[in-house]
Amino acid sequence: MSTTTNEHHDDTTTTTLALRRGLWLLPLAGAVMLWATFEHQPDPTTKFSEWARFVTTDRFLAQHLIGSILGQGIWILGAAALTALALQTGRRNRSAIVGFTFTVLGAAGLIAGFGVAAFAQPAIGHLELDGFARADAVYDDVYGIPTFVTLLGGAVLFALASVFLARAARTVDGVPRWAAVTFGAAGPLIGFLGVAIGALQTVGSLAAIIGGIGIAHGATNRGSRSEHNTTRSNAARVRSEGGHHVTDAA
Repeated sequence: MSTTTNEHHDDTTTTTLALRRGLWLLPLAGAVMLWATFEHQPDPTTKFSEWARFVTTDRFLAQHLIGSILGQGIWILGAAALTALALQTGRRNRSAIVGFTFTVLGAAGLIAGFGVAAFAQPAIGHLELDGFARADAVYDDVYGIPTFVTLLGGAVLFALASVFLARAARTVDGVPRWAAVTFGAAGPLIGFLGVAIGALQTVGSLAAIIGGIGIAHGATNRGSRSEHNTTRSNAARVRSEGGHHVTDAA
């Protein structure tokens, strides 16, 4: 019975440690998004020709495929690790579940928009550079009300998700308050305020990196100490049980 209990405890400890290490995906996603948002495209409503030249570059395509779409995928995995750790504590479960749900739904809307940007915008840009007179009309058609609602809905959910996840992060042992607050500010800066002011997306990405590092570092350090203490405790228990078996045999 004791051996079975120890094995179950060891499995739980290993899983928890793996989840804590998974938190490092959060600052990684922030770094990828920082690269994607560091350079902002010209306003297509006032500088359409400059915008066309910008969106037809290989860098623009790479930023959207890697920085935006892959970045969202990494962000979801990091959020999953954070959610699982928060649920283990049994506190603020609603914040953890709502935060992760909003993360997935928000990413769905954003990725749809990023896909349009990655593939449709370069095509429209080439139309403009090739002298097609109605390229701007094609742009307006692509970015009509359905596209706008999808992107805006995804951005709002993404912004709210980081707030809920930050609240849940406070339940994880070792996570400092400043890290959770900084991480929580990343979503509104990237997904909400950054839509109006592009530079705030860069600031939000920095907040995701700094807050994510604080969360991951605090949690993994506490996890490493807990694993060390658990190992010592198990070793002492084994020695104690071994001593009892010798006494019984005698």
